[in-house]
Amino acid sequence: DNAQVRVEGGPATLHAVAFERPDGARVVALVNGIDWVQTHGTAWALDPSEVRPAPEPATGVRVIVRAGERPAAHEALADVELPVTETADGFSVEVPDVAVMALVVLRAP
Repeated sequence: DNAQVRVEGGPATLHAVAFERPDGARVVALVNGIDWVQTHGTAWALDPSEVRPAPEPATGVRVIVRAGERPAAHEALADVELPVTETADGFSVEVPDVAVMALVVLRAP
């Protein structure tokens, strides 16, 4: 695995995509499943029995960063700084439970 950033933990339904912004920050977007997305009607027009429930929160999610300098990590939706731990081949960022979505922003020091 040569990925510079990867996601570990959480359920198999957790989706992740990483990209680099023009300012050099790396963003990891996390979505906890997509079954809750309504694909027909509007929420106010649906019978309550048709509204799909949100998933259980994804727990134990970590963003792994290979090598380089220790990044600063921020979860943008909750507006909180995240702890970064050094590992044998880089760094690990513990992500708070992901109810529906999370955006982890990694910046060089």
